[in-house]
This record gives sequence, C-alpha cells and structure tokens, in this order.
Amino acid sequence: MEGNGDNLIELVDRYGTELYRFCYSLTRHKEDADDLFQNTFVKLVEQRVAIDPQRNPKALLFSITVRIWQSERRKNARRMRLAPPVELRESAVGEYGNPDQDLMAREEYAQVQNLVEEMEEHYRLPLTMYYTVEMSVSEIATVLGIPQGTVKSRLHKARQILSERWEAAELCDMTM
Repeated sequence: MEGNGDNLIELVDRYGTELYRFCYSLTRHKEDADDLFQNTFVKLVEQRVAIDPQRNPKALLFSITVRIWQSERRKNARRMRLAPPVELRESAVGEYGNPDQDLMAREEYAQVQNLVEEMEEHYRLPLTMYYTVEMSVSEIATVLGIPQGTVKSRLHKARQILSERWEAAELCDMTM
C-alpha cells in the first residue's frame, strides 16, 4: 500500500460492510469474523499490496480473506483433533415477536447453515459469496480464480445439493 493509509481507509469505507458480512458467514462467530476481517487488512499492509482501483480491489480483498480463512481452517482442524472446542450458544433476538415463531425461524436457519457447512468447500464458498455477500458471478470467479462458467455450475449444483438435503431432512423429521 506504499504507506498510504488513505487507500486503506477508503477500502474499509467502501467494502468493509460486505467484507465483514462475508467473514462472519465463513466463520459463524463474531470474534473469529473480527479477526479474519482485521487480518485481511493487516495482510495488505504487511505485503505492501498496491491497490489499483481499475483492477477490482473488492476481488483482491475477498481473495485475501478466502486464503487467510482456508489457512486458519487447516490450522484449526489440526488443533480440534487434540482438543475440540466447546461452542457457546449465541442469544438470538426475536424477529417475529412470537416465541414459537422465533424458535422455529432460528431452528430453520440453523438447519440451513448446517446443510451449507456440510457441503464441500468448492460448492460452499461460491454459495456463501453469492447469497451472503451478494457478489456477482464475475466477482466470485475473480476471487476464486476460476472461470465464470465454473462458478455458475457450482452455484447450480450447490442449490441442487441444498434442496435435496433439505428435502431429506424434512422427510427424516416427518418419520420421527
């Protein structure tokens, strides 16, 4: 970044909200999302990456984020074999104002999250980028370094997998 803090501030102002939402969708925990978000910008500064506004700075930020997240995931997988973490329950604010509806909505959301998390990474990442961060197919292709047609086919397959798994989960619930 050649010592220009203005560029960094401009990037945070312009893409910060989307990038943070993406970080959170990858990590599913506020503290981890905070770390991933911060590490993305630290990596920019450490590597003195020159940001060219004509060369899609958003794609650069998201690709750095994906690489950091993948690296951290590999590290955490090794650590979890030794000592699995205990997950804390996050409090959910009721969107519907009705405890029964709120509970059902949270359960359904958690079920979808689990189904997405069970997907292979090459389906999960484009799906998350497309729906959570609302990135375009071309932006996803740039971030992941794959052709747009591949992104489209992975999105299609991911939706198909999600639909099939959702139906299977619904059928399983009905038989119980």
